[in-house]
This record gives sequence, C-alpha cells and structure tokens, in this order.
Amino acid sequence: MTSLLDHADSVFLKPTGSTDAAAVLDQVRSGRWPAGVDSVAVLVDVISGAVVLYGQSSRDVPAPADWVRYRRHRGTPVLGEAPYFALNTFDAPDHESARRWIDAVQEVEGGAGVPAGIVGAHTNIKDDGTGLLNCSGWLDGGSHAEFVASGVLAEAFSRLPPPGPAGRVNGGFLVHATVTAPEPRPSVFTEAELDYLDGQRLGRLATVHPDGTLQANPVDFRHNPATDTIDIGGYGMARSRKYRNIADNGRAAFVVDDIASYEPWRVRCLDLRGRAEVIEEPTDSVIGSAIGLEGPIIRFHPSRIVSFGIEEADTEAHELTVNARTVA
Repeated sequence: MTSLLDHADSVFLKPTGSTDAAAVLDQVRSGRWPAGVDSVAVLVDVISGAVVLYGQSSRDVPAPADWVRYRRHRGTPVLGEAPYFALNTFDAPDHESARRWIDAVQEVEGGAGVPAGIVGAHTNIKDDGTGLLNCSGWLDGGSHAEFVASGVLAEAFSRLPPPGPAGRVNGGFLVHATVTAPEPRPSVFTEAELDYLDGQRLGRLATVHPDGTLQANPVDFRHNPATDTIDIGGYGMARSRKYRNIADNGRAAFVVDDIASYEPWRVRCLDLRGRAEVIEEPTDSVIGSAIGLEGPIIRFHPSRIVSFGIEEADTEAHELTVNARTVA
C-alpha cells in the first residue's frame, strides 16, 4: 500500500512539529515502525513547510501512540498517482452527524461532475465520531485551487443541517516520500519487553575501568529497532569515564527497572549482559534525535537477557517467573 488514495480501512494523522522533512523521513525509517500501519507518507505543507505524517492500514487496527485514527466512510475511484494532496479536518458532534455531512457534501460534488485535475478522494470519520478527515489527490495545486474557487464546496456546505462542521485544518501538501512497512525482523526482545523499553527513559550502565574497578552510571537510552541494540547518549559523552571504559575493553551490563505499583507491590526489571562499543559519528542512531543532542554514543549489544515482572504484570512479586535466556 503506497498510494495515499488506496482504499485503506484506517488512516492515521500525526503532526510532527517539524519543518525538516528529510530528518522526519530518517526517523520514520530508523525508528520503531507504528504497529499495524502498512505505509507512512511524509507530507509537507506548501505554505508553512510543516511536516505531517499520514499512515494507512488495510486492517482494523488501533491508533499507534501519538497518532489519530480515522475510519474510511466514502471514497471515489482512483485515477492514478497524485503529487499534491489537500487534507481537511473538521470537528463533528457524533458519528451520525459526521456520516450525514459527508453524504450531503458528496451528493453536491457528484452532481457538479469530476473536477479537472483530481485523481481521487476519500472521506473518513474519527474513531469517536468527533472529527472528519477529507483527503483529495490532485495533479497540481492549481487544479485544487480552481476547484475551491468554483464554489462547489461552498454550496455543499450551505446545504448542511446545523450546526455544521467546524473546519480546523485546511492545507495543501506535497508528498516528500512514502515508506512501506519493513519486513518483520526478529528481535532478541519480546514484544512486552520492547513496549517496556519504549516506555522507559533512564537505565543504568555498568562498565569496567582498565584496572578492573567497576563503575555504574544512570544514562539516557533508546532501543534502536534497526540494530536491535540499546543506544546510549548524553552531554559530553566522549569525555565521560564510561565512554572511555567501553573504548578500552567493551565490557558492560545494562539494567532498566522500576516500581510499577506500591499497592499491590509490582516491580519490573530488564537485566542485560553483553558487550558495548563506542561510535564517534553514528549514522543510524535513534538516541541523538530523541534527546536533541547528536554526537558520540555507546551502543550496547545484549547477549543474555534476564527479565521479570514485564510479561506477568498482575503476578505477585514473589511468584514471578524469571525469563532468562542467551540470545547471542
């Protein structure tokens, strides 16, 4: 599914707050892929330069974190690929009103004939019925502007029963790139462990001095799905003792743990043993963009994983099963 006009069951929107389409595209390609989404398009607003992510799925899947999901209601035949897209979102009070408005608008538009330069369109309803999303594809921005100026939309909206939808976003977008879901690759971590890592920010890294002395430090980290490693970054990383320890011998261990609940008592822990390396100029790291601090990193490669309290969230602490395994 690579066209933004494919007949998807679900479509998703995510404003990025960025105007750097290339950087956003790198994050899409290197970050953890949003579960259940078949394709993600990086769209750039032709006026503001704001970057929006637009996802599609052929299945009925929930919205990934920080995305908004809409369900397909009506669409037109797709006549080809479109380099220019108009995205319009509207507020609505409920599902029934949203469906009634969409049907009324499309009845007027259908009677006016096919606009010049349009490739296709579809209208979608937000999960809770409080919003609409219209996506139309065009050969160019001029064709869309001529359609808006024709007054067809104004007439359609004038016929809608009150209170009528309230427009929130009206933008024209150019397609910077479209990325399809990568082929699944097995991870050394379970899905529950990956979710746990994604929800944590602070870990503890143990390293070894050249003289054998042990050292432990709290560190900022992210799981890197492209390398299936733990990437560790921070201010002044290359000058730190831990960085120099890793450069000297590569010996390390890494722990992420927390107390999920005091009553009842619930603890979670992911204890990793393995090796680490220093990377002075990383090209595939996820930690730099995540913390807004590019530069040298420590990359931890797990060889043995010991976890508890993560797969069994509702189990008494003293009854937890330890999931210990060698992975490399």
